[in-house]
Amino acid sequence: MRGRGGGVRATRHQEGGGGDRVGHEGTGRVHGAPASPSAYRSHSERRGRRHRGGALPRLHGPAPQAGRLLAGGVVISRIRGRLLSLDTDRIEIETSAGLVYEVHVPLSIFHRLPAAGTDLELLTAYVVQDEKPHLYGFLEEYERTLFHRLLGAHKVGPRLALAMMSTYNAGRLARAIAEKDARALVQVNGLGKKTAERVILDLSDKVEDIAAADSRTGPEAKRAADAVAALTGLGYSFAEADAAVREASRENGDRSTEEIVRSVLARRASRKE
Repeated sequence: MRGRGGGVRATRHQEGGGGDRVGHEGTGRVHGAPASPSAYRSHSERRGRRHRGGALPRLHGPAPQAGRLLAGGVVISRIRGRLLSLDTDRIEIETSAGLVYEVHVPLSIFHRLPAAGTDLELLTAYVVQDEKPHLYGFLEEYERTLFHRLLGAHKVGPRLALAMMSTYNAGRLARAIAEKDARALVQVNGLGKKTAERVILDLSDKVEDIAAADSRTGPEAKRAADAVAALTGLGYSFAEADAAVREASRENGDRSTEEIVRSVLARRASRKE
């Protein structure tokens, strides 16, 4: 259930009850276990067990290991429910218990979400920032893990991490960092050259597994990359173009670059009608 200021609140007697959990954390304290590299299987392959939103208890002292039980409740590591609304960087999900959670999502996730009214399950990271709790949602384990690692870089908080993952999908962003491509990173709104160089210094040797998890190889990858480049030249954001190309490629992986671009443009035109 949403609290004031866009935070996440579960009242006593709801979903386990307890108190609100707040605390000043600077760039933000994160909970929700990042997986080991060997765990990067498709999230859809692991669905089945239900996790319900828990209470957000008060926390004092150092952060516990993500995923462990806390006094008065549990860390929210995923949410399943009906997608109520979508609005660029945030969505609302209603659980079967009737609680509505506001979840922040990067554009690279937003463009892959189903329509409102559809059932949805998201992996989540719980962050306390400026004494307010926030949830961040992801579709795949490696996306959530990258978010965690970005927050480990100097001067990178949740907002900047969200902007980075909105400009590029997780695999492309991880490759830019691993390949020390500062020119790509400064395309992110709010990320200057010095911060980009520091992100590379802090994370270039820590994201290679994520870059490999989302990499595409062979002729299909070249056609997809060319199609993304063509669409960004037409005004699409990278995240929007990448999601559209992936959708078109799933229908027919043998399409040429031109056919992929035409398919994406035709799909967009039909949605506007």
